[in-house]
Amino acid sequence: ESRAGYFRTVAFSRTLQYQLFRLVSDLLGQFQDLRSVTNIGAYFAYVDWMLAKAFPLVQFTALDLVSRMAELNAGLTAPNLSFVSGYALNLLEQHEINSDVMCFSATAAEIKNRELHEYATLLRKVTRYLVLSEPIYALPGGGICDPLSLSASRSVPAYIQPDSLPHRRGPISYVHNYRAILEASGFEILHY
Repeated sequence: ESRAGYFRTVAFSRTLQYQLFRLVSDLLGQFQDLRSVTNIGAYFAYVDWMLAKAFPLVQFTALDLVSRMAELNAGLTAPNLSFVSGYALNLLEQHEINSDVMCFSATAAEIKNRELHEYATLLRKVTRYLVLSEPIYALPGGGICDPLSLSASRSVPAYIQPDSLPHRRGPISYVHNYRAILEASGFEILHY
């Protein structure tokens, strides 16, 4: 309910999800042969719904660990939008998901370094384009770390929205050098 309320009261263009919308829209507009998009870590799939409405000939999949994705997103229906519950890494390993475009939006920052490398390696085999729209979160002391200063094998713990946390019990996200991780997996970086 809180996510639905947020999108009812805040202009979509002022949300983090709008950044993903713009990136995927630009990609789909430039390459009309792209027919499928999967958003890993979609949770409340408002951006996927907006994309599905804008691109009716493209199949969109909103994927998350949440056990009842379809129920959670009951108000966001479109003929070209499906909801999948599951652990994306397992689904990739079992060859159960693939898309022309795969996305992470404020999700990759919650994944530990080694696992993010596993994702990148598997995604390189099953997608033509990977879109990351990830914020840079504050460090435990409140500072900011430049992701490009990190090696591909080192990520720094950080907080997600530290001002709104109900507690201060440690980091719950990571700052990664996405460029280095993706290049190490064989991706060519088109835009950073």
